[in-house]
Amino acid sequence: MIKSNRSIIFLIILLLSISLIIFILVKGEIGYSEIIKRSPPADPNGHLTVDIEIGTIKIEFTDRSLVEINIREKWKSRWLMFQPKPTKWIKEMLKDLEFTITEEPPNIRIEGKFKRGREHWQDGLEWLTVHVQLKVPREYEVILNPTSK
Repeated sequence: MIKSNRSIIFLIILLLSISLIIFILVKGEIGYSEIIKRSPPADPNGHLTVDIEIGTIKIEFTDRSLVEINIREKWKSRWLMFQPKPTKWIKEMLKDLEFTITEEPPNIRIEGKFKRGREHWQDGLEWLTVHVQLKVPREYEVILNPTSK
């Protein structure tokens, strides 16, 4: 009787330990999201050039004379157990994706490029989401990905 009670207690402790380990692996989050917000003035004679290697671009035309830029990048997997690479690699990838906003009146240019090149991060691209949201004056010309192939 005592031997079976010890076996049951051992089994319960073992199951609780395994459950805790699985919970930690599954619930761990990176929670990395970068937000870039800028609102440079827009000259009606200029244009906005957007050249990004990855992501989606949403453009909304307005009556304001500002270009509103909102860029978000995020690692979309919340389940550390199912990620293709370790957390350190993911953070390195997100740091390597660099966005620059250049104002050369009357023009504005947004570039989003990997410093080491897109091919270097191929294994993680399906897990990364980038959203570029723009609000642009109606009369402003927008040029998207002029160097893309």
